[in-house]
Amino acid sequence: MPPFPLIRLNFSFLYLLLIGGSWLTLFAKIPRASLTVQADSVIETTDRHRLIGTNATLWMTPEYLADNRLEEALAAWKPSLIRMPGGSWSDQYYWNGNGVRIGNDHAAKNFDASKQNPDGSWRIDYSAYKPGFQVQGQNQGLADYHGGIDVKTQHEWIQNQDAETLVTVNLGSGSPQLAAEWVRWANLKNNYNVRYWELGNELSGDWELGHWLPDGSSMTAEIYAQRYLKFANAMRAIDPSIKLGGPASPDTELDFTETLIRDAGDAIDYVSFHAYPVGVSVRKPDQKFADIETVRKAIKKIRTWIQKYQPERADVIEIGLTEWNIKVNEDRDTADLINGLWSAVFIGTLFEAGVDFANQWDLVTQVKEGGHSTFYHDEANLLPKSQYWALWMWGQLMGNELLASKVTGSDSVYSYVTRSEEGLQIMCINASVTESCQIKLNIQSTRALNPETHLHQFTSAQYFWNPHANRPLWSLPPSTQALDLKQQRTLTLPPFSINVLRIPYQPNAFPAIVSKDALIAPSLKFILPERAPIDRPIEAWVVALDSEKQRPDLSAQTHQPVTLRVEGPAQLNTQNLTLNNGSASFIINPNDAGTLNLSAQLGALQTTQPLELIRLGERSLVQWTFDNPIEEWNIESSFDLDADPSIRPNQVVAVARLKKQSPQNHHDLLFHFEPLPHKDLTFKLENISGIIGKLQANRNLKCADPRARIDIVLQSEANHWMPIGSIPLSELKGEWNDFEFRIQNPQHLEAVKKLYAIRIKIRAKQPVTGEFYLDDLGFILKTEL
Repeated sequence: MPPFPLIRLNFSFLYLLLIGGSWLTLFAKIPRASLTVQADSVIETTDRHRLIGTNATLWMTPEYLADNRLEEALAAWKPSLIRMPGGSWSDQYYWNGNGVRIGNDHAAKNFDASKQNPDGSWRIDYSAYKPGFQVQGQNQGLADYHGGIDVKTQHEWIQNQDAETLVTVNLGSGSPQLAAEWVRWANLKNNYNVRYWELGNELSGDWELGHWLPDGSSMTAEIYAQRYLKFANAMRAIDPSIKLGGPASPDTELDFTETLIRDAGDAIDYVSFHAYPVGVSVRKPDQKFADIETVRKAIKKIRTWIQKYQPERADVIEIGLTEWNIKVNEDRDTADLINGLWSAVFIGTLFEAGVDFANQWDLVTQVKEGGHSTFYHDEANLLPKSQYWALWMWGQLMGNELLASKVTGSDSVYSYVTRSEEGLQIMCINASVTESCQIKLNIQSTRALNPETHLHQFTSAQYFWNPHANRPLWSLPPSTQALDLKQQRTLTLPPFSINVLRIPYQPNAFPAIVSKDALIAPSLKFILPERAPIDRPIEAWVVALDSEKQRPDLSAQTHQPVTLRVEGPAQLNTQNLTLNNGSASFIINPNDAGTLNLSAQLGALQTTQPLELIRLGERSLVQWTFDNPIEEWNIESSFDLDADPSIRPNQVVAVARLKKQSPQNHHDLLFHFEPLPHKDLTFKLENISGIIGKLQANRNLKCADPRARIDIVLQSEANHWMPIGSIPLSELKGEWNDFEFRIQNPQHLEAVKKLYAIRIKIRAKQPVTGEFYLDDLGFILKTEL
């Protein structure tokens, strides 16, 4: 029997309004689940702050590092391990520029080019230190930019955060001496006391400098393991106490990992890999959470390999994720509320799996759509994004001993229960976007618990990402409320929320972390663009806002709905909205160009806002005429590729030749353009709305498949597979086909802003003999807003 009676929670009408957002909550059937906690059964123990580390990069600026708001946010977060110098830069950066640097800025005149060796490497004078420099390409030429700070600044800044440092050394384009001298300079000369050193970054990836070897072949796992040993021997000769690890595999496929453990296992102190588990085309939130399981499987593989090849060291070889985030591509998911919830589950999964340390990617990388950075920052603002608050909650509110617990009755609730000297901490993440969930608590503990507790909640009331302005509309600490477990034994988890219940032992009490929610009179506000094209639906919101404090005004939530009206060339998907945590979304469906006026009313509150709908014009632009030398086309083919000046008068066309060949997966590309010549483009990728070109097959084309066709596919970092049109082979034989394919899918129209490839594929179930000609390939472009 539990040490105190667990009595059903009785939430007041007001509280239901605050967390549920609708009077319907009173009558809706809320899903019920149970959480059983074995408070005396510890399944994992760790310093949780080692699971909420981060990456500091060389492209941070001194002004950013000196921002007091960043210092305060990090002090509350408390990451205990910070990795440097920064991702792929690790394999293209010489940490010391002494002897090469002449001046301090990025201009080539400030570097002594005579210090470069014939093999591309650079001669460094290690007798003193100067800021390092970045190289690029196989010849290791000087880059145009060498970072906003240097490694000395990084080391000192990390020390000021009261955190340990993990350094990734340059195994890609550097040398064992370059790495060993960094160890000497950092630990023996400057007393930075760096324990963790990682050898190389993602060298199985062809994007990494060092993946391609001087003879044109690529880095293999065996070659990496051999280089690892050379670096390890040189570095340990300087400081035998350091911990070394690798291979920093780029994903959960764990490239190079088994071979490294097999061939260099006695020189490994930890195994590292990276995880960005959610695929670019995954749309459903429940699948995004489910993809976390790929990381658990990867960790299990690593443990199996360690046990197989290094059984006597299985208890001492650590596992670390030196980079992780929800996904590789930086889009709305990396900035929106989902990344906070997802990250809370991810950290809990790492705790369960016994991971020793993990470093979120990263502090500063920001793109227009959001980026991987834990903060949104511009000249005036530094605002935590949702992922920060997940890290904050694990650091501030949880403990270091993970307890046995189980949720039954719900597939959308994830739960992690920890224990500290002060008491128990119960974290429940409700991953359902629309439904609340009631959780009945069943805590089995031999130690008396104090029924006076606090519940901390993080929902859309605390964080709202405005995708039209690409910044948080509000970003607030979790709310806090006192609960008395003598009277309440069920928790209502709001939709899409992180909830932490902290239960102290008798007679202790946790220090209350109370958020201040003083509000002024509410106002209604629309969240939508000023101008928008008419070729796609427009996502919009109405929010009840305390404009002075930039937070949702929950006092505006009543049983009354918000009434919407529209005047102008569009329709709304609804006329009535119910505010949930201060906001509610709706869709505007344009049907013509012009100005529409939106109005919203909630009791005495009302707002209006115009929206200009634009019918975008179009123009066609030929990008490839193929009149230049073939080596400048930046084109590949699965078949024989050539240039032919005889097909069209006074023009050259691209030709792909097939000789009784059967197209198959990964061997079906007539013409493949990747990467696109972004530097040569005279327009914004986001203005692309289609593809134009000319295709023809010779009259002697032979293929017995009547359904054979040519497919045109676009590839983007936001969607790697976007088919936009097909042409039957029968329409190409001996005739030019002037094709013009428009992008019809609204999601694809959004994705083209990150376009990186065009694939023109042949699909046939029978062998094909003949020649295919391509000319005047280009884009259909919309005029800008």
